[in-house]
Amino acid sequence: MRRLFLICSILTLTACGGGGDSSSPVVLPPSGNSPPQITTAPSATVTENEFNVLTVRATDADGGGLSFSISGGDDADDFSIAGNGALRFVVTPNFELPTDADQDNVYQVTVQVSDGSASDTLDLTVTVNNDREGIGVRRLTTGLNDVTAIAKIPNQTKVFVTERGGNIYELDTIDGTRRLDRTLRNVNTTGEGGLLGLTVDPGFTANDTYWAFVTAQRSGPFGSAGSDITIRQINRNTSEGLLGTGTILEIEHDSDINYGGWLSFQGGNLYIGVGDAGVPANAGTPFSQLGKILRLTPNPDPFAGAAPVRFFIPADNPFLSQGGDPLVYAIGLQDPKNGFGFGDGFYFSDRGSSVAEEINFVSVTSEPFNFGWPQLEGIEPVMDSAGLSSSFPLTAYARGTGDREGSSIVGGAVYLGSVINLQGKYIFADRDSGKIWAVRNTDLEPGETLPSSRYELLNADFEPDAGSIDGIVAIGIDQENNLILADSDGEIFVVEPSGS
Repeated sequence: MRRLFLICSILTLTACGGGGDSSSPVVLPPSGNSPPQITTAPSATVTENEFNVLTVRATDADGGGLSFSISGGDDADDFSIAGNGALRFVVTPNFELPTDADQDNVYQVTVQVSDGSASDTLDLTVTVNNDREGIGVRRLTTGLNDVTAIAKIPNQTKVFVTERGGNIYELDTIDGTRRLDRTLRNVNTTGEGGLLGLTVDPGFTANDTYWAFVTAQRSGPFGSAGSDITIRQINRNTSEGLLGTGTILEIEHDSDINYGGWLSFQGGNLYIGVGDAGVPANAGTPFSQLGKILRLTPNPDPFAGAAPVRFFIPADNPFLSQGGDPLVYAIGLQDPKNGFGFGDGFYFSDRGSSVAEEINFVSVTSEPFNFGWPQLEGIEPVMDSAGLSSSFPLTAYARGTGDREGSSIVGGAVYLGSVINLQGKYIFADRDSGKIWAVRNTDLEPGETLPSSRYELLNADFEPDAGSIDGIVAIGIDQENNLILADSDGEIFVVEPSGS
């Protein structure tokens, strides 16, 4: 018994370090724990609109429990990871509008696995691939020359397509056949001039009439600069006169640039977008018809009186009683084009000078607008704008060479067709850069300017079945609300559901 007590006493003293002040703490032997090892490859590929990326796999020699987390990476906020290593996007990726740091659809994220005392990490690259999302693009025809406008023909599977030189074609959007409807006379194509716009009359089905925006040889002295803008009402059953048929309005224009070139009907009134002729001061004064949107009401019976009266001036045109040109409806524009009627007004583009390209909206029921040029270009002041009351563009992009930059805007249309992923989006383009973009119509808010970082880039989705889309020059719609695209090299395409 005494021997057992002695042994116990010795063990107790040893375990306590002998109780002396000079003793050192006992160092425990190594535990033998090995850190876990991630076995997943450092890259993955997914298709847009998919949440799930992959499940990160790891081994642990000690058989301990493992936990997974995201520890870094330029795009860490775009991902989440579950306890079993399942990595997924927080929001499904959009190939057309990537959210990675470089906006190139290549995401960088670092994942970590831990056994509680040791860990391993993996720098993972996730590439998002495109999905056409039910979009088909079919080439309808080739061989056109300098297309300027596309106009829907009511109750038919056809559209009108205009060439700058004066040709108007009837194009079937089902089989791609086309027929020359007529060639306008007295069309001056010097500089930026020519047949620039076309719209059908509200009573087209009964009266077979369309309206054209045409630059004509000036009636002034030989060699004088510029072309007069002529707005022509053309009955398709009337032959062309030497000076052109059906001119109801002439607008003097003293240069060969910045003509504008769209005209559209709404509420029985005709709206006309006219450029500033390269003289910015024209845009800001209500006494000039240049740099404006004009509004007039065609007279259904112009020969009822002693002298022909081709149109009336709407009583609520803002400068009819306030001083200024009575036809002026909105001011402050440089080169308005590509109007598209939607809701209570029109979307239209205004080409920039050196800073920005923009999309605007003019209402036909609200107060008329000053769109800011030449004091503003986009939302950037380019001249003293103190005291200026103007309407900011709905969206604007910088002039440059980036994915969301350009130098020659082409206004488009709100898509109302049957491709689900395009529905409710405003589709537009830049001719010089070749970019085609979309923004949700609901994101275009009056009084606010949507930044170009919100543009969806559609070029991959709009790859056609034949030919190539290099630079859009005109965008329209057909009777089925399919998009019709005209390319700079004379090709026409229809955007429709794939497989149709």
